Amino acid sequence: MQKLFPIRQCDDLYYKSRSRPCLQYQLDRCSAPCVGIVSDEEYSEQVKLAGLFLRGKDKQVIRQLVAKMEAAAIDMHYEQAAQYRDQITALRRVAEQQEVSNHKGDMDVIGVDYASGIACFHLLFIRDGKIFGSRSYYPSVPAETDIEEVLSSFLGQFYLNADIQRTIPKEVILSHHFDGLKALEESIEHALDKKFELKTQVRGDRANFLRLAMTNASNAVATRLSHKNTVEQRFQLLEEALELNEPIKRMECFDISHTMGESTVASCVVFNREECT
Repeated sequence: MQKLFPIRQCDDLYYKSRSRPCLQYQLDRCSAPCVGIVSDEEYSEQVKLAGLFLRGKDKQVIRQLVAKMEAAAIDMHYEQAAQYRDQITALRRVAEQQEVSNHKGDMDVIGVDYASGIACFHLLFIRDGKIFGSRSYYPSVPAETDIEEVLSSFLGQFYLNADIQRTIPKEVILSHHFDGLKALEESIEHALDKKFELKTQVRGDRANFLRLAMTNASNAVATRLSHKNTVEQRFQLLEEALELNEPIKRMECFDISHTMGESTVASCVVFNREECT
């Protein structure tokens, strides 16, 4: 996104204190509004275009940039026109990578995988037929609890959480069926006051999306298991090196840094045998 739309990523305090462009400007990842290199009008336009792109309106963004490029060329501002041309080319390349379906609707696709005590719910967010984003969740699965029960609980919390602002599609595709799915669908639909469907039997493009979500979930679980085994091996090697009779249950690691005796900063990382906490 920084390469497509050179918008500042710094906080307001850092922004207000600048007297010259930072490294992000040198890397062409910011247009340096802090020192007035770009006009307020042009910068606001880039922010609006970035917002449209994040909502999946890439065709609308490209049309606006083409119009700007042509206007700049007519006014003989050829360097600016070339910048718009490069931006259009990059946007089209990204848009081509996103065009994975003829299906133009919005939906969430959830792939589920569970192995050796680790569960992953991988969500694909499909907007206007394109993969708008994805995210993996790793819920805890209590002993003697079915993964389907955890999935049911997750869906209720995920789609009924009023504190999180998100666009909720009318359709959610699931890799697993569970008892009470229809009742959960009706309760979410009633709470949202809009049409809402949970589907497990799909074909065509929806099935392709579902296979991708399941593959991603499976890979995520395999990666976590591999990492977990690696961490356990490191703990054992450390115990051997220190000749400990008791297993290590918890470690606290500190690092203190300073600049010539000033601006001291300290950090602490806590580990148990499962992960960094």
